[in-house]
Amino acid sequence: MAFPTKVTLTDLYPNLSAFKRIEAEGNGAVRCLSQSVSVFEVPEELRGIRTLFTALHHFRPADARRILEDAVNKRAGIAVFEPLERTPRIIFLTGLSALIRSFLLTPKVGNLSVERFLLTYPVPLCPFVITWDGVVSALRTYSVDELRELTAGLGEGIFSWQIERSEWSTALGPFPFTSLIGVPETQ
Repeated sequence: MAFPTKVTLTDLYPNLSAFKRIEAEGNGAVRCLSQSVSVFEVPEELRGIRTLFTALHHFRPADARRILEDAVNKRAGIAVFEPLERTPRIIFLTGLSALIRSFLLTPKVGNLSVERFLLTYPVPLCPFVITWDGVVSALRTYSVDELRELTAGLGEGIFSWQIERSEWSTALGPFPFTSLIGVPETQ
C-alpha cells in the first residue's frame, strides 16, 4: 500500500539550481524552499516531521541539543538517522569506500573539468579530502548512549524518545545505523 507523502527540503544556504532540479524530478511530491531556514529555529509554519539523514554528527552536542529542543518547543516530530559509528571496522570501511568511490565516480558527477581530473587522478588531493571527510564523520557520529544524554530531560511529559542501533546486511558484513525518533505525546 502506498502512502502519499509530501517532502519539503530546506537549507541554511539553499542551492537554488539543485532545488529546482529536485522539484522537477519529484513530480509534485517535493517542494524546496528558496529562503534560508535554520535547523535551530524552524519556522512555525513548517509543520510535519523533521528529518535529518547523516547530518547530526555535523553538530557539537550543545547545538545538537538545540535542534532537538526546537522540535520539542514547537511540538514537531523529529527523526534522525546516522549510518555510521565509531568502531575501527566502520571507520576503516568508510574511509576505504570514500577513497574508491571518489576515483570511480568523479567522471559521473557533473562536468569533468581539467582541474577536477588533475586533482583526482595525477594528484589525488580530492580523493584524500573526501576520505578524510568520511573518516571524520564516522568519528563524530553519536552513539546510542550519547543520544540518550542529549535527550535526557528534554520535553519530559510532552515528548517521547526512541533511540536504537540497528544493522543491515551487506557483502562486507553488517552495517550499523542509529536512529533517534522524537514525537509529541498526545494529550
